[in-house]
Amino acid sequence: MPLMRWMRRWTVWIAATAIGGFILWLAGTVVSIRTAEGEAAGTLFGRKITVQAYLQAQQAVLHQAILTYGDRHREHLTDEELNSQAWDWLTFLSEAKRKGIRISDEGVVKELRQLPLFQTDGRFDPAAYQQIIQYLGITPRTFEEEFRQSLMIKRMMEQVAEGITVSDEELRQGFHQREDTIQVSFLRIPNQEIAREIFESARQEPDRLEEAAKQLKTQVTRTDYFKRSGKIQGSDLEPSHFSPAFSLKPKEVTGPLPLPATSGKERQAGAPDETWLVIRLEDRRPADEENLVSMRETLEKELLAQKRFRVTIDWYQDLFKRANLKKLL
Repeated sequence: MPLMRWMRRWTVWIAATAIGGFILWLAGTVVSIRTAEGEAAGTLFGRKITVQAYLQAQQAVLHQAILTYGDRHREHLTDEELNSQAWDWLTFLSEAKRKGIRISDEGVVKELRQLPLFQTDGRFDPAAYQQIIQYLGITPRTFEEEFRQSLMIKRMMEQVAEGITVSDEELRQGFHQREDTIQVSFLRIPNQEIAREIFESARQEPDRLEEAAKQLKTQVTRTDYFKRSGKIQGSDLEPSHFSPAFSLKPKEVTGPLPLPATSGKERQAGAPDETWLVIRLEDRRPADEENLVSMRETLEKELLAQKRFRVTIDWYQDLFKRANLKKLL
């Protein structure tokens, strides 16, 4: 499952602010709860998960999709994704319970009343709440229990990133990564194997890049100075095409890097599907650290978000490794 999709999924359930029409869709691919209370749907953390618990997780995920996407929820939740997300739900919930995370009835009510979904003119609207619950075809108790579980998952994920800070040295490094400018020379090569040979040669003697250009009857292009963000003056390429060059020392070479023919200028008839870049760093200009003072607050928030994201992803991967999910359905 793509990690970015996973991150968005568990945020949007709590942050849902709008709803179009509701279409209730129930998967019919599993046995009924009445006949499967003791049957195992799979195992998590070495413990049996009953079909009944699995179906309840499916229902919670389905309601999440409906409340988030309205009548377009089927576009975001295929049968396969419903199955995958139900197991995600059970995995997160098992871990939240193991950590002792609890949400009181009062906490559930407080959070529900604050959701714009159930408000009219900025105030909780009991009629709107009842109407939505009835349309979903479930009882308020069932919905509130699902919501309690989602709050437990949300609180657990918040705890994962608690206490993370950005040091002064990390701020300084982040500032230079963002604000330093570089100048590069590069050669476009229409064949990967030839590009690899040119790179190996230029890595030993950087000036061989010009010799290779002559043999290919083309020329080495030198850019103006540019940062990681923004534009490169006079070039059809973007800074992202040269990302590895930001970690080089002057006269060091990197490559070969793939460059789709459709990048920059319009693709011409007969042009190769892909070309390759061999890049040489010409110069680096460090940014003036006096500018860090004015950028500090914004940069700190940006770096903190990145750091929390990396920590959360590491936690996520470790959790699912420990869960050792084995599906029996």
